[in-house]
Amino acid sequence: MTPVGTTSRARGRPTLRLVLLASLALAAAGTLVAIVVLGSWGGSAADPGGTALLAVWTLLPLVLMGVAVVLTDRAWPRGWLAVVLGVVVVVALTALALHALVTSESSTTVLVLVVVPFYQLLVALVATGAAAGAHALLRRRTRAATDADGSAALS
Repeated sequence: MTPVGTTSRARGRPTLRLVLLASLALAAAGTLVAIVVLGSWGGSAADPGGTALLAVWTLLPLVLMGVAVVLTDRAWPRGWLAVVLGVVVVVALTALALHALVTSESSTTVLVLVVVPFYQLLVALVATGAAAGAHALLRRRTRAATDADGSAALS
């Protein structure tokens, strides 16, 4: 409930935020299922420490993009385009990696789970930086225009 005399302004874009976070969660779930299935391949149990390390490594870019979505919604409202593009690329790379795991017959295909997160992290860092930079640049332009209008009104 908002007090009388104040306005309630919805922050961010809740539907877009929900869609982006849901797509990241779906990509994370698919990655975890692939790691669990690969860990029990052929009836032998994989090293739990190695499996946990692989899970953390492959989920790190997805978590970083989730943090970027939340930060954009709360602190960088002018950076949505960069974050949306970042989420799309990171989820697409995840889908391609999972597709390669399922369709390839090579024994070294599992290395895609080691290599692809490097590229995903690069995309996530660039998208997060672009969102923060776009917000700062547009905020600075808005302030400069406001200051110019204010000084013109005084003279």
